Amino acid sequence: MIWIILVVIVLLAGIILLSGSSSPKKQTREQFLRSLAKFVEGDLRAIEGEPDAYGIRFIFEGQSFMYEDVSDRGFARPLFRQEGVYKAYLKTKTAGHFTLSFTEEPRSTTFVRSDVIIASKIPDEPTPQETRVHVPPKLKGLNIHTNDVQRANTLLENDKVVSIFSQLKNIDARGCPSMPLRIVDGEVILEFYSSMQKNPSRAALMRHISSMENYLEKFLRIVKLLQDERS
Repeated sequence: MIWIILVVIVLLAGIILLSGSSSPKKQTREQFLRSLAKFVEGDLRAIEGEPDAYGIRFIFEGQSFMYEDVSDRGFARPLFRQEGVYKAYLKTKTAGHFTLSFTEEPRSTTFVRSDVIIASKIPDEPTPQETRVHVPPKLKGLNIHTNDVQRANTLLENDKVVSIFSQLKNIDARGCPSMPLRIVDGEVILEFYSSMQKNPSRAALMRHISSMENYLEKFLRIVKLLQDERS
C-alpha cells in the first residue's frame, strides 16, 4: 500500500515538473521590444531626453510610424514585480494640424487649448452646419474636441472610421467611456494602456505581437481619409 502511494506521489511530482518546464516563460521588456522591432522591421533606440523610454521607427505600407514604450509614472510598481509599469504609444504624422480628441462628457474642459473647441457641445440652436460636430451614436457619452469642425464631421461620417473608434472605445466599471485614439496637430496617436482592464493594453500586445498589424491597418484607413480630404 505504501509503495502505491509513493508511486502516485512520484508521478504527480513528475507531471508538475513537466508542466512547469513546458509553460512559456514571460518575455522581459527587452525581449518584447526586440521581437516587436523584428516583426515591424524597425529600428529600436532609446528616446533621447526621456528616462526609461524606447522607440521603434518603421515603415508600413509606405507610411512612417513610431512605437514608443515608456514608463507609466501614474502607477507604482506592484510588490514583488521585477519590471516597472509601462504603457505605449503608436504614432504617425499626417499633413496639416488637424486635432480630434475625446473626453468623458462630465469632465472639466479647462485644459483645452484656445484653438480647440468642444464642438460636440455647441447648443442646438439654428447655427451654420460647420459649427457643430455630429456625434455618431456609437460614440455617445464622449465630448469631441477639434480645431476643424468640417473635417471632423467628414471623418466621423465615414462608417469605417467610426467603426474603428467604436471598437477602441472603453467603458469602465462606473460606465464612464474613454478613447485611446486621438489626432493631435496632425499626428494620429493610439495609446496602449498599462492596465489589462483597458483596450488596447500593452500586455496584450506583448502576448500577441502580430496584432500590431491590425492596428496599423486601422491607422492607414484614417490616414488615407485625411489625405484624401486635403487633395
